[in-house]
Amino acid sequence: MVAYASYSVLKYKLHRKIDIDSAFSVIELPEKPEEKHKNCFQLVNSDKSFEVYAQDKVTKEEWVRDLKKCVEDLKTKIKKEKVSVT
Repeated sequence: MVAYASYSVLKYKLHRKIDIDSAFSVIELPEKPEEKHKNCFQLVNSDKSFEVYAQDKVTKEEWVRDLKKCVEDLKTKIKKEKVSVT
């Protein structure tokens, strides 16, 4: 699960939880020099999608790598479960 929250007055306010399910994907977005925000990627699942803006390029790469690993781990788990059922 990925949680989207904002910080205000010494606490976080949860806006949305996004399940990492079979429809979940991470899409790296190209940099656009005219854009105010840089280091963007998109999270998509069967329910919702939104763009994420990382603080810098390294942080973006870490988030994308780790989220893609979560997706791969889920796919591997689903395949193993299918094999054990059949």
